[in-house]
Amino acid sequence: MRATSTRFGALAMLFAVIAAACGTSTTPSASAAPAAGASAPAASAPAAVKLKDTIVIGMSQEPDTLFTPIGSMQVATNVRVVLSQGLTERDDQNVYQPRLAETTPTLENGGAKLTKTADGKDQLTVTYKIRKGAKFSNGDPVTADDVKYSWELYLNKDVPIVSRTTATYYDKINTPDPSTVEVVYKPGQLDPLYFSFCCTIVPRKVYSAVEPAKLKDTAALVRTPTFAGPYKVKEWAAGSSITAEANADFWLGAPKTKTIIFKFITDTNTLLAQLRSGQIDVATNDGITLDQIPELDKLAAETNMKPNYVPAQVWEHIDFNLRDPKDQSKPHPILQDKKVREALMRGIDREAITKQILYGKVSPINSFIFGANFAKAADADITVYKYDPDAAKKLLDDAGWKVGADGTREKGGAKLELKLGSTAGNKMREQTTQVMANQLKAIGVKATLDLMPSTKWFATRGEGPLSAGTFDLGLYAWVQGDDPQTFIYNCSEIPTKENNFSGQNYPGYCNKDFDAAMKVANEKLLQSERKGPYLTAQKIWTTDLPVMPLYQRLNIDVANKNLKNFKSTPTNTPAMFNVWEWELPAN
Repeated sequence: MRATSTRFGALAMLFAVIAAACGTSTTPSASAAPAAGASAPAASAPAAVKLKDTIVIGMSQEPDTLFTPIGSMQVATNVRVVLSQGLTERDDQNVYQPRLAETTPTLENGGAKLTKTADGKDQLTVTYKIRKGAKFSNGDPVTADDVKYSWELYLNKDVPIVSRTTATYYDKINTPDPSTVEVVYKPGQLDPLYFSFCCTIVPRKVYSAVEPAKLKDTAALVRTPTFAGPYKVKEWAAGSSITAEANADFWLGAPKTKTIIFKFITDTNTLLAQLRSGQIDVATNDGITLDQIPELDKLAAETNMKPNYVPAQVWEHIDFNLRDPKDQSKPHPILQDKKVREALMRGIDREAITKQILYGKVSPINSFIFGANFAKAADADITVYKYDPDAAKKLLDDAGWKVGADGTREKGGAKLELKLGSTAGNKMREQTTQVMANQLKAIGVKATLDLMPSTKWFATRGEGPLSAGTFDLGLYAWVQGDDPQTFIYNCSEIPTKENNFSGQNYPGYCNKDFDAAMKVANEKLLQSERKGPYLTAQKIWTTDLPVMPLYQRLNIDVANKNLKNFKSTPTNTPAMFNVWEWELPAN
């Protein structure tokens, strides 16, 4: 309302200026006033904008299931947020907002409490109050018992839950009344995301009617699930689309748009054509590739479609293998030397790569925590390695690697040759590795590209080069969580033959001080208490340089310019998170 009145106030001032310039007045004259006894004409209300009944969203793949706890496809998550809501949900800025719960429980507002057990351990209890009017799509109210059952479902080993880790943090759930949920954590278990309930909420009455082992094969539960979101599935046309209709029982009231259609368009060129023709109103980032950016910019100039370029939580990087590829019990004969790793870091122009391959839409990153994350370190507080080929050459000279007759450096009769491995068939990585090889050649390092199918590159249990530690330089991506807690670079996560190659610390990096700082940061509950330890960990990590951070990948989605309340998100939250607010004028 305030924005509207301000806008009209500015227009009134503009009209006054124009009128004064023309020698007229904006004040009605006496002759313009209504005659005595006559009624003043009623002010005309602005005509209501007619909205489209249907919004069509284009996706590159068809979901495997809509009961997302038993699936891991991103496109399934895109649909799930339209159908389901939790007690709290992340918004586009990664802030947890109350949804089915009245408030987001925190230590500060008393919704969460820490107590001591008899043996002196901290025990966390989080209380949610389910809001009045919260209902499932079948019209039944959401109760505390439904929330408790949803947790029990996650713990049931007969249900193929993709990740039940957070559910195992809970000791019990109390339901003192139908609208109160008390989540009691196991003694000593501290969860920084305690205000985010572990599990997708489903009605006990509907899901308990099916044996847990049969749930994944029950179409009524995985293709037309009963959730408590703004929309419910009306039809799933296999291989074509999913149609969702507005849920009249949604706690915020019926959504603005009656129907949302998710259309499966596997060919990216067809996706662009349908954006251009207006057959789809939104395209999700899974169906758009980097090499389409010029065409998307052209689309924006010629149509009502607007591409949104947002740095993603996915970050590309190069692991330096600190262990000998031929014998992991020994250090790497070349990369064990920090001077060599720093030389490689300074010899690669990350800024040029982002401009050449990602069209300058993102910038290089300098740590494993980046973007809008609360724990991101300022460049001044960590070690940052700028592109400097002259400094790189000096570092290699100092490390004893001298330029040979063929331009490749040598030391003790050995050539400075390294394998740069990554996935084949990924155009961005193929271009990136080729540019890097050329840049490294300029400082006397021979980088041989070793690209292979992703199934081989990422094979676990010692069957792939990353897991087995048989690589030199490894280019791939991790996803930064919406919370920075991670254990990837802990000493305990180094895959070895002795631990059956479990863990994903592929560089083989081990620093006890780093582990200690991360442990403190991952176990504190308040951001104010966590930021310092995360900063310490980043200082250690960037100084040791086990990994070369490159850049964030790009999230690209496209939406009709007239689609009101559409928000691209810089987090892992899908853009459909607020779909009930979307409004698209009919013309």
